[in-house]
This record gives sequence, structure tokens and C-alpha cells, in this order.
Amino acid sequence: MHVLQPDITAPGVSVIAAWTRANSPTDLAFDPRRVAFNSESGTSMSCPHVSGVVGLLRTLHPEWSPAAIKSAIMTTGKPPRRSPLLWLDADGRFA
Repeated sequence: MHVLQPDITAPGVSVIAAWTRANSPTDLAFDPRRVAFNSESGTSMSCPHVSGVVGLLRTLHPEWSPAAIKSAIMTTGKPPRRSPLLWLDADGRFA
């Protein structure tokens, strides 16, 4: 059996992040609001989570290669609770 899943995932939906006061939270010209934080989604939000973990691991284990760091993240992570893993049999069909 094979598992269909990304190697590494991170939170990326509705992440509260620092926001420039130069733009409104909607980024619309008629919106006069200015906020210090905004809720954003996407890879731009999940990438910093993984980068932070990599930085911490690199600090703790400077001798580890990038492959060792990736392996450590992949082998200690937990699958998401709400999305079950999709298993494939040897012929590529869902099992």
C-alpha cells in the first residue's frame, strides 16, 4: 500500500499575522480601516510555521543535513484529525 499525502504540512488557514497599516484588511481603496493584525490563509501562512521548526531543529542539531531535518519533521508529525489518509493498493486503487 502507498499513502497519498504531502511530505510536510502546516497550519495555513485563518492564521493571525502582523499586518501593515499601509493597507486595509480588505485591501480595498474605499476601506479606511487600519489594523495591526489580520487573518490570512494560504502557503504564505504555512511556510513560516515549517521554517520556524527547521530553524529550531538547526539550532539544536547544527550537524544535521537538510535531509535529516526533513526526516525528523516527517517522522514526528501527526496526520490531520479531520482528513483521513488515502490508502492505495499496489495497483494504485483506493484500498
